[in-house]
Amino acid sequence: AAMLDIEREAGFAGAAFSMFGGVMGVGAYSIQSKDIESRDEQGNLLGKLNYSGSVGYLSYGWVSGVSSLGVSLKVLYEKIGEVGYYGGGVDVGTQVEVIPFIRVGFVVMDIGTGLKPDKRYDSISDEYEFGSPSIKLSVALTSRQSDFVAALSAVRKLEQEDEYEVNVGLSYNVARNMSIYVGLNDSLFTTGMSVHFFGIEAAYAFSYDRIDSGYNNIVSLTVGL
Repeated sequence: AAMLDIEREAGFAGAAFSMFGGVMGVGAYSIQSKDIESRDEQGNLLGKLNYSGSVGYLSYGWVSGVSSLGVSLKVLYEKIGEVGYYGGGVDVGTQVEVIPFIRVGFVVMDIGTGLKPDKRYDSISDEYEFGSPSIKLSVALTSRQSDFVAALSAVRKLEQEDEYEVNVGLSYNVARNMSIYVGLNDSLFTTGMSVHFFGIEAAYAFSYDRIDSGYNNIVSLTVGL
């Protein structure tokens, strides 16, 4: 669950289980923002709108030698005021252990056809161009016991010309049941911690919002059965 800046809330729930020698995962993510000001081209206030968006996931991952591979199918429905859109996409990725301490990952995200209105609306385009893929390349350096991990990633968003995103992250297991995290999402700071007890992981994360540089608070709970 997350309290995001500029009066937005979000939540995610998911489960993963063994299947066919790999891991199958299912999940759902939802976000909403209420009372968004709607203005015309001259800046005159037209009223207020509510926004909501939901995504359903179906994922499968498996190990082959020193590589881990995975694929995710996603379906999306969002509503802005009285106008609804739907769409879908695919994520494909792999992680390779080059040597025992170095891992390299490559992911292609949001392979899809974009979003389209759920019916015909006056003055609304039949196609909403928001679904171009992103490419992510990452490298992680780990200690022998994986108590310490340093990671660097670069993201190229194909829908934005000459737009790159660089992320740096560090994690450290302070004790057997506690880990701390710190990182940069481009120039925006993020940090957090997680605590493990009786098969349960409780975590908190703080991050600056990429939209308006406000701040987000995120809490999560993971249960292993």
